[in-house]
Amino acid sequence: MKTLSEKLNFSSTKDNDSAIEISKWSNVNHYDTLCMYCADNNIDLDSFNDEDFEGCSDIMADYGQADKSTDSYFFWIDSE
Repeated sequence: MKTLSEKLNFSSTKDNDSAIEISKWSNVNHYDTLCMYCADNNIDLDSFNDEDFEGCSDIMADYGQADKSTDSYFFWIDSE
């Protein structure tokens, strides 16, 4: 079984129907966003450990910070 961090996907375009747009420069609570995404997409949080989940929210917060050419990115989790 893949860990949650192995299922994360990022793109500058909406390459997946379940992808959501995350603003890079706003005050986004990535942990809560990840929780809501999982709830909206019926992803069982009990199947992942807490450290992996918190690490994924950190990855989301750091993603794309070096790329100043865009204001947002898209994020989704593989269903498999």
